[in-house]
Amino acid sequence: MRRTSQMSEKVPNFNPRMRISFKSTHKLALAEVRKMSDISRRTRDRIIQKDDLADLPDIVQKYMHRSQVIGKPWLHTIRLHQKGRIRMGPDKPWMNLVAEQHYFTDPPGFVWDARVKKGPLLSFSGRDKLFEGNGNMLIKVACFNVVDATGEKLDQGSMMRYLSEMIWFPAALLGPYIQWESISENAAKASLACGNKVVSGTFIYNDDGDVIDFRSQRYKDTTEDAGLLPWHTPVTGYGERGECRIPVKGSAVWTLDDGDFTYIDVEITNLAYNPET
Repeated sequence: MRRTSQMSEKVPNFNPRMRISFKSTHKLALAEVRKMSDISRRTRDRIIQKDDLADLPDIVQKYMHRSQVIGKPWLHTIRLHQKGRIRMGPDKPWMNLVAEQHYFTDPPGFVWDARVKKGPLLSFSGRDKLFEGNGNMLIKVACFNVVDATGEKLDQGSMMRYLSEMIWFPAALLGPYIQWESISENAAKASLACGNKVVSGTFIYNDDGDVIDFRSQRYKDTTEDAGLLPWHTPVTGYGERGECRIPVKGSAVWTLDDGDFTYIDVEITNLAYNPET
């Protein structure tokens, strides 16, 4: 299995008249979701109480109240749909994106199943995964693997992605895999543990208690000489999904030597907590 760049890989110049089938990638994602669901530990009868927030930093307690998690069931699985746009480099064109993502909270994991349109007839599929602390990024065009990346640097990136995206299911931030540390009146550090691996990042809040950004250091590439780079995920819009108030619009941004590079903008179009299927 070869290692390569997480986000900056070029898509080959296939015949532009070739229409693409995504069945194999989608089936793979569905199989992985079933596998994670089978091992996911579920607490069906637990309801989140105000006392569950007692040990959190003050700003995080305020955020939890704003998110309307009190009185809601404990989360074990989450399913959401996204739409947006993505690009592979600062000078590359934007491409339309639709995706379905499944998250699991105990143990932490996710499967992201995406379709990206690169023109009128050419598209490609992407599947990103975190399972037992191990990441895997797979990008396919037809039956060809364009990217199939694994390794410690991708593991760190996948865990960091999961941590940053927990704002879409904030109740899980109360779970045993997360440790909190107060940084300031408007910032708190969260650490996510998966097995013997730990990643940390800082959530930034406004005075009302809404999360407005997540900032960390993340590996942009899996190459041997790749180092950590500043990475953040600013929130650009809020809404109600799954009976909670959450960020529904946001971006992901690398801070490079020549400036910020926003590589993805997404909107949450649908979300379900603890779905039956």
